[in-house]
Amino acid sequence: SYYGKNFQGGKGGYSVGTIHLKKCTLLYINVGCQGGKSIAKRQSGGGYNGGGAGYYHESGNENDRYVGGGGGSTDIRINEDSLYSRVIVAGGGGAAGYNQPEIPGGFGGGNCGESKQTHSIPERRSNGGTQIAGGSSTHKSAESGSFGQGGNGIGDWVAGGGGGWYGGSACYCGHASGGSGWIYTESTFNKWKEGNQTDSSKWLLNSEYYLSDAKTIGGDQEIPSHDGKSQTQGNSGNGYAQITPL
Repeated sequence: SYYGKNFQGGKGGYSVGTIHLKKCTLLYINVGCQGGKSIAKRQSGGGYNGGGAGYYHESGNENDRYVGGGGGSTDIRINEDSLYSRVIVAGGGGAAGYNQPEIPGGFGGGNCGESKQTHSIPERRSNGGTQIAGGSSTHKSAESGSFGQGGNGIGDWVAGGGGGWYGGSACYCGHASGGSGWIYTESTFNKWKEGNQTDSSKWLLNSEYYLSDAKTIGGDQEIPSHDGKSQTQGNSGNGYAQITPL
């Protein structure tokens, strides 16, 4: 929000897949929250489960002027509550900056969170998370995304990146990017190992937890509504998780 003008953050993505589990398998379900308002002169507003915090530099009327935090991702983990045991991830959207009101923050989900590259000033652009790395920052006051975490604001007027498999970067005076989605299959795991040996070496699961009939969809596309009765473009507000026994 900038002097009463409101700016739209990016929408979250959607991931789905089928998995066969043994009885008494332990699941950890983390449901991402939408980003919130930043508090003056403080990192704040990042949505639960990896949404990057925004940073607003002034004191005063925080209802009229504030920067948003990124949306958190939704994921399901197996056996251990660790980023390295996530078998499925729906990426969160990036927060909006105060420039370019006609353009929303970067959507989350899919193989790559949306990068925001339309600003005329290069340092006010941002990059989405991918399957092998977080989105890279373009300004010293905005952090890059990382594994499971959207970039945080560390200086004035920075919008927080969306959480995901890898988080999107924060953005100075512009729109932050979304985090990527993830589905654990033989193909996606091998590509991760090839592209990022450091992170993939910490993985905690084996091939018995591969998903089938799996896909990850960006927040710019049609996905099922929460009640499953219709379709909606991306996810707005807080995330959700659904498990259907077959």
